[in-house]
Amino acid sequence: MRHFAAWAEARKRDVDLDLVGRLLDLRFAYDEQPATYWPAGSIEDLLLRLWPGKGDVTPPDAETVVTSLDAYVRFLRGTGRMMAKSASPNELRKEARRSAARMAEAAADRSTWSAGKTLNEYGREIGIDLDSAPNIESLQAKLDQINDSWNALPIHERRRRMPSPSDDPELTGAEQAMDEYGIDDPIEALILGFRYELPDGTLPPVEVTAPLVRDSAYTRSLVALCQWVGDGAEVTSTSVLRPAAAHEAYDELGLVEWTKAKWRRSGELHPPPLAERIGLDAWVDERAADPWRNAADCEALDRLWRGSLASGAIEIEGRKAGSTIDDVMDDERWLSIGVLAIVQLLEDLSDREFAMSGLAYALLRSYCRQCALVPWDEIVDFVGYWNESAADRERIAASGWDSGPFLRAMADLGIAAVADTGILEESDVGIRLTPLGDVVVSAWLGIVTGEWARRQVC
Repeated sequence: MRHFAAWAEARKRDVDLDLVGRLLDLRFAYDEQPATYWPAGSIEDLLLRLWPGKGDVTPPDAETVVTSLDAYVRFLRGTGRMMAKSASPNELRKEARRSAARMAEAAADRSTWSAGKTLNEYGREIGIDLDSAPNIESLQAKLDQINDSWNALPIHERRRRMPSPSDDPELTGAEQAMDEYGIDDPIEALILGFRYELPDGTLPPVEVTAPLVRDSAYTRSLVALCQWVGDGAEVTSTSVLRPAAAHEAYDELGLVEWTKAKWRRSGELHPPPLAERIGLDAWVDERAADPWRNAADCEALDRLWRGSLASGAIEIEGRKAGSTIDDVMDDERWLSIGVLAIVQLLEDLSDREFAMSGLAYALLRSYCRQCALVPWDEIVDFVGYWNESAADRERIAASGWDSGPFLRAMADLGIAAVADTGILEESDVGIRLTPLGDVVVSAWLGIVTGEWARRQVC
């Protein structure tokens, strides 16, 4: 470089010596290419592969790249340093001009960035500059800060910042995850994305969680159903209440109020055209009056019935269902009923992936962060990423349509379905798991993943 600097000064060639040095460093550090060997295609590879993947985020001025590299290869040829089988300076100059014009586009493609470059740039964003570290100890401390902050980012934000070159812009986040893990279950794919973040340690004790079970509106309704069933109620061949009995239970237990609350919550977040025409109250009344024939078609009743069966609170023998609930149950029994019933509810919701994605993300994110609050904005952002492709988002943005209210309502579908169970605390800011939610998510993961269920109730 000293010889090149003297050569350029003597010929009054305007070159960026620092830039040439960085380009040579890239070639040697990653490809072990000598500074005197420049075959055809080597400049294109340097500018469109090595620099975007390993170099600075902001590419240098294209004309400066061309003039500096042109001067350097002419210096090599003129002083006899150019290795055999290198291309001619004229060929290399043309290659440099073609490639330099595309550097900005290539550098903007994050899928070409190395992990080190991505983390280095992220560090700069949060105010941690690795280049300013005075020694190796300080450098390691800065790297640890960057890694800790990076690992705390939402999984979809990390994926956006460090995309895979194989990512298809026409695939949704869910489709990409299923392709990556080779499975066809989007919720299982989402859980796999959290597998390295799952916590260790003990779960909240039964004396803390059992009262949350007993006091939840869901459990009170479940117990009321069990009491209504009593010693015996006739069921169909599919193990649900007969239609007449189901309608009677629905009316006597006042489940229409849960149905109305569900529709009101949905309508307030994203009012459909009919609700805007006739008013929200009238629309809610219409939805609550929608007819159903089979007990399994009535969500308000079915969620209680399936939870009762899963927890053993109701047992079926032949064509008769009977309650096992008694007046005196200890904390362990209450917790068992609550956890098993709510896990069944989560399992049933998992069959409705459209409704489950926001809930599943919120549950996993709060669980992995020790029941921390998960902001609504983060949940909504995830739902958009998970259910829309990058191409979809571009098309939506180009159309001028604000998809935010729709995504917020979509995120709320699953969360609303478990809002009365006591596993979540909701606020205007976001949601967080309760101690009961901590136990329920651990049990749910144990069923879905088996070997990952490491935590135990202390």
